[in-house]
Amino acid sequence: MVTACSGGPGASCALPRPVLSSGHVAPGDRITVRVDLDRECVDTNHPGPPLPPKVWHGIRVSLVQGAAITALSTVDSDGHGQVSAEVAIPAGATPGRAAIRVDFAEDAALTID
Repeated sequence: MVTACSGGPGASCALPRPVLSSGHVAPGDRITVRVDLDRECVDTNHPGPPLPPKVWHGIRVSLVQGAAITALSTVDSDGHGQVSAEVAIPAGATPGRAAIRVDFAEDAALTID
């Protein structure tokens, strides 16, 4: 899967940013993760009509703590590239800084209390 942005030297396109229902959680808590994977690049010159929306399949949502990556869920987007997943923070998660990682998106900062 690729984004609608052009590649190559000098090309840039900011990744979409996930939105978390809470930035502070405790082990065992559930949070909702949302991200729009089909937004168009606004920082590149994309000629022609907008690309049609599509469904993204097998999007992985993971918890990242240092070098440890824990799979939380695998979901598909809706027909407009919107991803929404409710995930549980593992009971064994270590307190401190962490991130929620969604394929094809930036990491979202999270603090585990």
